[in-house]
Amino acid sequence: MPLRRHIHTRQLAQLDPQQDYAQMLRIFARHEFPLDMLLAGELAQLKTFAVPRMSALLHRTGQYEQHSVKRLDDTRAILTEILQDGVDGPHGAKMVEHLNRIHGHYPIANDDYLYTLSLFIYEPIRWLRRFGWRAMTAAEEQGLFMAFRALGDAMHIRDMPPTLAAFESWREDYRARMEVYAPSNQQVCDGAIHGLSQMLPRPLRWLARPLVKVLLNDPALLAALGLGKPSRLLGAVVWLAFKGRAWWLRLFNPWEVVSFQDSPLALHYASYPRGYQPFRLGPEKIIRLLERQAA
Repeated sequence: MPLRRHIHTRQLAQLDPQQDYAQMLRIFARHEFPLDMLLAGELAQLKTFAVPRMSALLHRTGQYEQHSVKRLDDTRAILTEILQDGVDGPHGAKMVEHLNRIHGHYPIANDDYLYTLSLFIYEPIRWLRRFGWRAMTAAEEQGLFMAFRALGDAMHIRDMPPTLAAFESWREDYRARMEVYAPSNQQVCDGAIHGLSQMLPRPLRWLARPLVKVLLNDPALLAALGLGKPSRLLGAVVWLAFKGRAWWLRLFNPWEVVSFQDSPLALHYASYPRGYQPFRLGPEKIIRLLERQAA
């Protein structure tokens, strides 16, 4: 196992978050915080279900309840395709266009786009402060903000707050206004948790629901999702396990030399055992419609 030599930490410190945010994000995802970014992204998706306006739309489409594994795979794959190249890169820009065409078939409010975008910024920051081998520096947090700001601009999302602090304040206000229990929240969340459970070894799949409750760690959010209170015992076990992992990662880094993005874990998509075609990612009904329109 390679020792952590902090090569990537030093490289990040030399980058300008205002200019080099795409490169910073690649280092996060490939070497510095790869599994943390992946786990935080999954939790970010779950948090959107606590807003009835969003969960009602997702419930109508049935994507999480009927095709949960594919829906989770598609989201991860699309974001990976965009952010690894950068929204200004030739492939990244085409993937953003693909995502915009998919979203164009749904009535999604601008504020809901903004809130979802905010979760992909603040959930990794929150996760790393709680469970990471180290927290992000202020410059790294700014780089993450700038990367998703660029994505928001490319997606034509309007009125994004100009700073991290302002966006966090906006996000908390949105939560206070919009986050409340609805049956559709619980239905979509249950579907997504089922999808997440399929990523675990069969004997451990029963753990998915209690583990999600522990990792979300927010009473108001859990109530809005209809999940109930987390187990204190499991919470203590999970906290100790992740703290042990953090201690270990301070000494060793499996991705010090090789990229996480080339690992079997990153390349595995249960819905696409033979790999995927980037521009066929998304709901099958919408993809077929887009292909007919392009023909």
